[in-house]
Amino acid sequence: MFIEIWLVLLTAVVLFLLIRTVRRPLSADNPALHDEMAAFFDEFEHENKEMMQSISQMKRSLDQKIDGQASELAALRREMGSLYTRCEHLQQLAAGWQQGPPEQKPAPAQVKPAFFLRDDYKDIPPLFYKGYSTQEIARKLGIGNGEVEMVVQMLKKHEANDQ
Repeated sequence: MFIEIWLVLLTAVVLFLLIRTVRRPLSADNPALHDEMAAFFDEFEHENKEMMQSISQMKRSLDQKIDGQASELAALRREMGSLYTRCEHLQQLAAGWQQGPPEQKPAPAQVKPAFFLRDDYKDIPPLFYKGYSTQEIARKLGIGNGEVEMVVQMLKKHEANDQ
């Protein structure tokens, strides 16, 4: 916008000067007029080159700023995605806390030690009788969900056989 205004003004000045010089009688005998016109066009050409250099310098500067802002925007978008993920996780945790601790099943009157279990699985029965789900037990003990389900089925079968 700024450059367009300058170009319009410069064009108007050039036209004004041309009209003014045309009104003078043009004669081949007037070398001063030719010199004056040559000097005017040389000056005009010089100013035009300077303006083009200024415009190209401003364009480079703006391109650099735009590139910097684009990379900053991309970084902010990545961070925003990460924050959304963390927010969803925190909302899930908050929802779990609002529901309270898992309901505890009453432990059988006499729980016999699960002697048939390997040492890796000895921590499963107490957690199961406290009311933890198989997924929660697996996550807490760092073992597979299928393994926990298998041990829970064995515990239930063992209890049924004892009754």
